[in-house]
Amino acid sequence: MNAILRNTTLLALAGMIPFQSQLKAADAEIPHETRLKWAKKPYNIARYYHFTVENKENEEAFLKLFRERLAVRQYQADNGKFQWFALFKARNSDYGSNYVISLGMDALRLGGVGQAGQKPDLPESFSQSRWEETWSQLQDVRTYDGVTTLALRDFTTSDPNVSKWPDDPRDIVLTIDYMKAAPGKKTVYRDIEQEVFQKVWQKRLEIDPSFVTWRFLEVIGNDVQTLEPDYVTVNVSRSDVTLAKERSDQIWAQVGEGVGKDLGKRGVKSMDDLRQMRSVTYDWIMGTEVSTTMKQVAKREIVGSWIHKNKDGSSRKKVITPFTEQLTFYNAKGEIVQKRKPIPLRIEVINQQKRFTAYFPDGSSWNAAIDLIDGKLYEQHRAIRNGKWTESNPRFHWVYERSE
Repeated sequence: MNAILRNTTLLALAGMIPFQSQLKAADAEIPHETRLKWAKKPYNIARYYHFTVENKENEEAFLKLFRERLAVRQYQADNGKFQWFALFKARNSDYGSNYVISLGMDALRLGGVGQAGQKPDLPESFSQSRWEETWSQLQDVRTYDGVTTLALRDFTTSDPNVSKWPDDPRDIVLTIDYMKAAPGKKTVYRDIEQEVFQKVWQKRLEIDPSFVTWRFLEVIGNDVQTLEPDYVTVNVSRSDVTLAKERSDQIWAQVGEGVGKDLGKRGVKSMDDLRQMRSVTYDWIMGTEVSTTMKQVAKREIVGSWIHKNKDGSSRKKVITPFTEQLTFYNAKGEIVQKRKPIPLRIEVINQQKRFTAYFPDGSSWNAAIDLIDGKLYEQHRAIRNGKWTESNPRFHWVYERSE
């Protein structure tokens, strides 16, 4: 609970409120399915750190050092620093870098990734001196080429009960398309990706067993000299699932049906008129275990029925599923006063603090800090409504206990 109070000010000062929580009330009711997709947004920010490793000897040393330091990255991920931290190797180095570190988070502020002057969070098993020693050794075996920072703008969604990710992460293949919009075409290109091609990739996700997910991201920071993208698309597929050419052709024919017509309606003859694309395919080398991170653990633990009892005997019951919450209010006699419809709910971690955002039909949102302590769910009264803090006392909390 102290963490909730400590981070309240940090959130306000650092501007780390997730993008969807800054929505304003809409003129018309927003469909439940639209808001449910907001709740399913997997992350807000991704970063790709690009490196060049020039020979076999350096590569062996680089991978050995990365593997040793990976235990620290796992510790940091499990404590909310980021959602994943993974190393990928490019199948070719046409654009300079042959390795990239990928990591994701829900806020721009990032700790534990070698910021200047910052002392990283280390497990007891890893000394500060060893951390500094391995960092120094890394400088000798690889060249840092820069970092690309991206904001997630659109994505595909899948059945939360059926994972398409491979059991062995070494079967993950990452294809990143770096997109440079033609002059004056940035908005047109963006809209087509979200309104036309998102549907294409969503359809492929549903019928192609080798395809895992698609992401569309906007570049909000980049200092990689060999890359100047405005947007990036990320396709994740599986190397352990192979399709016969005939079946692959059938899938592409099915998912691409109607695309030409949709583009024609927008006056677009070819996507090459809207953007330049540079594509790089990467293979997963090693990374953190996602299931044990603070966010994933919180998402599992918060699911269920919870009840908060007021001093006057009245109460409120919260029923939480992976992506929704439903509130019911009772008077002191246990009679229902109000039963609300389920509201899409997103769990996130901001600056190592667990939070949730609820998305309402009128487009408004409610973002509040939560914590699970001794089997109880604490929800802070003070929240962020439509991007602005409420005036409630941040020391007050609803304290929920498990209920049947």
